[in-house]
This record gives sequence, structure tokens and C-alpha cells, in this order.
Amino acid sequence: MDAAFFNNRLDFSADYYYKKTTDMLLSVAIPSFTGYSAPDRNVGKMHTRGWEVKLGWSDRIGDVRYAVSFNISDYKSIIDNLSGKQQFNSDGTIITEGAEYNSWYGYKTAGLFQTAEEVSESALLSASTKPGDVKYVDVSGPDGTPDGIINETYDRVVLGSSLPHYLYGGSISLGWKGLSFSLLFNGVGKQLSRLTESMIRPMQGQWLPAPSVLLNDNGSRNYWSVYNTAEQNAAASYPRLSHQGGEYNNYKMSDYWLKSSAYMRIKNINVGYTVRKKIVSKVGIKGLRVYVNIDDPYCFDSYLSGWDPEAGASTYITRTYTFGVDIKF
Repeated sequence: MDAAFFNNRLDFSADYYYKKTTDMLLSVAIPSFTGYSAPDRNVGKMHTRGWEVKLGWSDRIGDVRYAVSFNISDYKSIIDNLSGKQQFNSDGTIITEGAEYNSWYGYKTAGLFQTAEEVSESALLSASTKPGDVKYVDVSGPDGTPDGIINETYDRVVLGSSLPHYLYGGSISLGWKGLSFSLLFNGVGKQLSRLTESMIRPMQGQWLPAPSVLLNDNGSRNYWSVYNTAEQNAAASYPRLSHQGGEYNNYKMSDYWLKSSAYMRIKNINVGYTVRKKIVSKVGIKGLRVYVNIDDPYCFDSYLSGWDPEAGASTYITRTYTFGVDIKF
């Protein structure tokens, strides 16, 4: 980095914005007997509020040069008017008046059923429900009060935002004589992501293995089982292993499968050394720098092990080490 950059400099900026969208392009339902797919029309209104802050400082202390920078931003888009309509999306989100755009929508849950008595005394989504299955909350009914039945019309509610909030990033640079160090990072402060069936559901097919998350680090069961003690079942994170239980009850869209995908990722670390010109000039070289570069060395998160909270996919992040030499003749 150019040494002039480190000469006692402060950079700061802050922005706030408000945007009102007069029209939203959404699919409009039409009768299925027409044989046509739903057309898109301008039928909704939405407003977005957001802000962004950037801060940077560079200076030197004797032979030590340093620079730091940080930025953070957030926005929220609220649906104002859809003329009373709602749009249900296949990923488990909804577009509805008064809620954030593409909010998660599904059932509220109260853990796992532990006993047959608890099952018999509770409102159920499926008649095949057994101990070890997900327990859903009876939110409402036709008259606006709980009716003892779990029904998708009355018991599904907005569960929270699916969009990332408090996006941030920054950098740190240090220099001392010929040595240099730089670090880049980024992250998301708040986000709820849905754990899909491919991540956590067993028995999806005879050829598919059970997800490794069903076991604890020590190899013990992390799912409800008749072979567990009552204490182990009370602490289980996943429902009983069942094909029918999963098909009709356990893996419906609910807050049970929403998990924080907030993260802070170290994107890059670079360490280098530039050999003094007086030394390299003796062998006819104008400049010589050796360096080590590491891409994606680490990600701090509480997301599902083996899955990338940034990409939301099963792709493992590749940690890349590069050793290089820059020579100028």
C-alpha cells in the first residue's frame, strides 16, 4: 500500500435513505382451469428505509504504519398495500401487508412431544403424530381463538425476516519497514435462514445417508429416540427418525427449522516482505517482494456444521494458501 495513504487521515460518511415504491410486480392468481400460468402485474406498494456508515483511519507511529476501515449498513422493506392479497412463495416466505418483504411464514412450535399423553392432550397437525414429533402451537381458529386443531389457514403466522440485516465489512493494514500485513473481513449481524430437508431430514431416499448433524460430536444420538433416557430426549435437537412423521408433520415450514445464519468471515490475510532496494539492486533487480496469501481462512458462526451461512448451500468454503514472489526488473 502506498505510504502516503498512512499520513494521519480520517474518513467518515453516513447516509440515510427512504424509498417508496409505488408499484410492485407480483404474480396474480388466476383459476387453474384456464391452463395458463399466473401473470405478473403491478399490484402492490412498499417502502424501504435504510442507512449506511463508513469509517476509516490511517496514521503512522514512527516506522509503523497502520490503517483501519469499517462499514455497516441495514435496510428494511415493508409492504404497504396489496389490496388485501397475499403471495405465498415456495421457499416458505410470504409477501403480505404490514410485514417485511419475503418474511418467513409458517407454524410456531413448542419443542418435541415427549410422551403419548402429551400427544393425546394436544392439538395435532397429523393423526399419525407420535412422541418425538414436532409439537405445533394452536394459534387460532375460525372465530379467532384456538380451536384444538392445527390448520394451515389459521395457525400459520409471520415468523420473522428472511433477509440479511446489519451487513458489515472492514480491513486492517499494518506496515513496518519492509514487512506488511493486511486483513479483510465481512459479515452479517442478523439473519434467519431455513434449514431445508436436505440438511436435516433422514430417510429421504433409500440411497441417501442420514445427515451427520443427527449425531453429537461424541457420536451419541442428537435426535429423539425410544432408546434415549427422558433427559436425553428432552435435550434432543431433532425429531424421531421416521419417514411418515417427516412426510406429514415434522418438516413443515415452522420456526423449529429457522436458525441464525449471522456470521463474521475472515476473507483474506496477506503477509509480505519487500527486500530493500539497496540489496536487490546488486543483482540487477529493481524490486523483490515475497508474500503469503490466505483466502477464506475462517468463518465465525453458529450455523449448521458443514454448511455455509453466507451462501446458504452445502458447498464447503475452500481455504486457499498462496505463496508468491513479485520481481521487478
